[in-house]
Amino acid sequence: MRRVNPLRALIRPFTRSLLCRSVLLGLLTTSGWLASASPAMASGPLIVGNNAAAGGGPIQTFDFSAGGAPVASFVPTGASGSHNGRGVDVVGSEVFYTELSSGFGPTSSIEVAPYNGGAGGADTRTLPNPRPTTGIQDLASSGGALYVLTGYPNQALEVFKLDPSTGAVLAGPISITGGASPSSDGFAVLPNGNFLINNIDGSCTYNQYDGTTGAQVSGTTITAPGGRFCTGVDTDGTSLFFQTDFSGFTQTDMSGKQIAHTSVTGESVGLEDISIVHPAAGTAKTTLSETAAPNPVRVGNPATFTYTEANTGTHSISNVSVSGSLCGTATLQGGDTNSNGVLDPGETWVLTCSKTFTTAGVFTDNASAAGTDMVTSQAAPVETASASIQVINPHTTLSETTQFSHGGAPLTTTFTYSETNDGTDPISNVSVSGSQCGAATFTSGDTNGNGLLDPGETWVFTCTETFTSAGTFTDNATATGTDTIDGNPAPTETASATVQVIAATPPLSAGFWKNHQGQTTALLPQSLGGYSVITFAQASAVFAGMNCSNSSTSTQNAVGCLAAQLLAAELNVSNNASNVCIFNTVLQANAFLSSVGYIGPSGTYALTDAQRSTAVSLASQLDAFNNGTCA
Repeated sequence: MRRVNPLRALIRPFTRSLLCRSVLLGLLTTSGWLASASPAMASGPLIVGNNAAAGGGPIQTFDFSAGGAPVASFVPTGASGSHNGRGVDVVGSEVFYTELSSGFGPTSSIEVAPYNGGAGGADTRTLPNPRPTTGIQDLASSGGALYVLTGYPNQALEVFKLDPSTGAVLAGPISITGGASPSSDGFAVLPNGNFLINNIDGSCTYNQYDGTTGAQVSGTTITAPGGRFCTGVDTDGTSLFFQTDFSGFTQTDMSGKQIAHTSVTGESVGLEDISIVHPAAGTAKTTLSETAAPNPVRVGNPATFTYTEANTGTHSISNVSVSGSLCGTATLQGGDTNSNGVLDPGETWVLTCSKTFTTAGVFTDNASAAGTDMVTSQAAPVETASASIQVINPHTTLSETTQFSHGGAPLTTTFTYSETNDGTDPISNVSVSGSQCGAATFTSGDTNGNGLLDPGETWVFTCTETFTSAGTFTDNATATGTDTIDGNPAPTETASATVQVIAATPPLSAGFWKNHQGQTTALLPQSLGGYSVITFAQASAVFAGMNCSNSSTSTQNAVGCLAAQLLAAELNVSNNASNVCIFNTVLQANAFLSSVGYIGPSGTYALTDAQRSTAVSLASQLDAFNNGTCA
């Protein structure tokens, strides 16, 4: 015949009555089950319990370190009439508690009162019961969320995760399957997210249940050490605290190994649920900052926007994304120190995005960071940041011409290089060099005299080279400089010009060119100072004005003689006569005609004696060249 535990036989008939608590207290005392000695000195938190009672059951605070009588107590607003105290959880400055209506009926709401150091106060608000047809026997909190165990006294157990501010359901119902029963009254949320629930009302045997599926997790059974009757449990994340035998609290490690026990007195009827004083729920808070580099950046080169998203709050953030108005979605580069895909408190994530700009200007990237608060399962506060970037387009265009594209050897020609700033930035240290000619000499174009090739300016460089033998020669020129905005080399520009040098033909006299229209016309146009000879009629008029016999005494004849001899010399050089001996003379003659304002043979020119003498000398040198004798 099976022996029946006399105490358990007495307990069962009264599990739904307040008399049960009184009888149990007496039996536990007379049977010697209430241990008063502690195996180790207790040190730990304040523990708050909600007492059962048919109205008037207090919420009491005990000091686990000291034991003994409650250090504070108050009767909450909801403990009125025949309401029977059950769940309790203290988070920061608030105490959340539940009552069973009419003794063991459904819980009308979750009530919230100020904790006030245990002195309490009138309810400040209520949260709806997510399962209003049943009682809520236990409350727990984790990560800033409030968890409720429902189903008391005779319906299947279900857990709900709530927003403690609004009561909104964040998860659930999570159906509990396994050894727990509708009357289970010990409940806590463990750091791993699982639920710790005892098997039945007053049971000291607890099991873990999966926090997502509610299924019992095998191999997780814990028995509260030394306890015979257990009605509440809570955790500070490193230890478990059990209410045992209505006379004390037992602290264990997370595996159930006893650390300390403290005895207390003065439980009014019996604590149905306990709570350590948890810190405030904390906040979901991130801080976003943004930089752009390189800055400035050149058109056509990629710019990298770097976003730094720091979790400066206390809630972990999942589904973190950062997007920029210019750059689009950023890519995580680092910062997830534990590789869990979650922006944990204290972590700083670095994300980047690249963009290549096609136009110059100043652009601002407005970024936003979003994510999900893992405590509330709601959207985390959106953070914003911005960064401006200067996009520059340093660019120049180099062109090159040669004074003579062909000629007889030896041939002297001047290469002219035009470097135009058609970009956005001033360019310093501008230099032009040709492969045939070497370094070119700056001649003009710095309109404001600041030594910088400013946007819109065109600088002119020249270089003179003599080719002594026949052949085709290409001068490949490069222009370099430094962008004054970013300090980097400006884009190198190139240009080229080709000179064909052949065996020289002998020069012909001015009279030849005057009388041979076909040959003359083929080599036009030519320039005399600032006057262009384009047609044979113009050329004939120039030659007609060539009266060199009295040029030394006639101003008009001196200019006419010089113009005609210069035209003949230019025609000879264009006809591939070697110009080496006359190159500088041709330059001087053109410069002289420009200085006197030569406008053709119809013009009237007044010269000083010195000018007339110069004109006669230049004309004489040119005449000698045209007649085959190089001075």
